[in-house]
Amino acid sequence: MVVKGSKQYRSVVIPYRPLKRLFWGTLLLVIIFSVAFSCYRYGYSEAQRDYQEAMQEWNRLHELNSQQAEQLQQLNQQVANSQVGTSVNQKAMEELRQEIVRINELNASLQESNNFYRQLMDMPENKKGLAISSFTITAASEPRHFHYELLIQQLTTEHRMSTGKITIMINGVSGDQPHSYSIAELSDKLPKADIPMKLRFYQTVAGDMLLPEGFEPKRIEVSAEKSGVPAVTASFDWVVKN
Repeated sequence: MVVKGSKQYRSVVIPYRPLKRLFWGTLLLVIIFSVAFSCYRYGYSEAQRDYQEAMQEWNRLHELNSQQAEQLQQLNQQVANSQVGTSVNQKAMEELRQEIVRINELNASLQESNNFYRQLMDMPENKKGLAISSFTITAASEPRHFHYELLIQQLTTEHRMSTGKITIMINGVSGDQPHSYSIAELSDKLPKADIPMKLRFYQTVAGDMLLPEGFEPKRIEVSAEKSGVPAVTASFDWVVKN
């Protein structure tokens, strides 16, 4: 019944199609799953590629190390033969000795790199996270000048890029009072105390520092903090290599 003078509204009939809503909902879930699966596959393939590159580098160093060892053995045999013979002069002997020294130094460097890559590949499954592996100090030619090198590793079976910050403090005494310097205060190459950390397998932080007059260093305190994870710390005695 229509009341005279009242406002009339137009009615619209909308068909009820539950299957259509189900179809679009299912399609949306399929798209979301496909995108997530594609991202996972991409990350996994990147990690596999980096692992293969590290293995190839380890194999290359291992092969080069074997070649150097064989060459060193041949040179040592030449020295033994030369000592028996009387036709080899002193200049040739000195050149041969210097070559052996050079091969020995190169062999030691290759062995160190070889051991590092072996340690990197043979990561224990029960160890996870960051590891502050070493901090070395080498004396420079000028007094109170030193070269430092820090090595940080990421212990994991899935090597994804990690970022964070690194802090290095040099603790010691100045006069009779304890005193500490950040590595940035002792080096003009670092703009601030916190050093950016960005690594997939490992990261080295190296540079030069100058100790102030009257300051005697005792220990090095290193802190490495990955984003969203508690910091890892390590302490090293001040030991200088020649």
